[in-house]
Amino acid sequence: RNEAWVLHGVPGAPIGLVSMISLERRGVVGGLEVQTGAREIAISGRELARAAVSNGAASTVTLIDVGARRVITHVKVSPGPAGLAFQPGGTVLYVACSSSTAAALLDSVDVISVEPNATAGPRVITRIPLERGAARVVFSPDGKLAFVNETGTGTVAMIDTSAHRVVERFKVGGSEHSAPSEVAVSRDTFPLLVVNP
Repeated sequence: RNEAWVLHGVPGAPIGLVSMISLERRGVVGGLEVQTGAREIAISGRELARAAVSNGAASTVTLIDVGARRVITHVKVSPGPAGLAFQPGGTVLYVACSSSTAAALLDSVDVISVEPNATAGPRVITRIPLERGAARVVFSPDGKLAFVNETGTGTVAMIDTSAHRVVERFKVGGSEHSAPSEVAVSRDTFPLLVVNP
């Protein structure tokens, strides 16, 4: 559609809003309400044509049909959903969840099935336990691995996406006080890039 989708708050309202900007018309061409505490937005590849918004305060993920510009459903997830990403070429969405409550000993990545033709509809199919401070999730270009920064332990977890489990953990930053805030993957040479403030 040649559009940019922007996630933002609404002054005086507890909701979030996704605005669609046409790059051809150079103007706003649509908008959708999402739930409270909207934090991140991700858009799948063309084969799936879905968008997802993490709603931190509501502990939900809003799934959107990109072509129809309509909300499909809100999926309940673990507390504190933040970063999220669609698996390349797959039909799952990974959501990094980090609770701010002392009662929550571990964070998680909630794995949501977004298979368009599934009779059960979008739902959490598994939860992958993580260390504290899970914030961002990225996939390798082939979708076989996912990486999540764990700011509370100065580590990055590597997940095998076929088994939905952590297979390795990397200490980053060269300091016991390292708190990796961002993680990214280069599409060309596949190095893992981590920001340590």
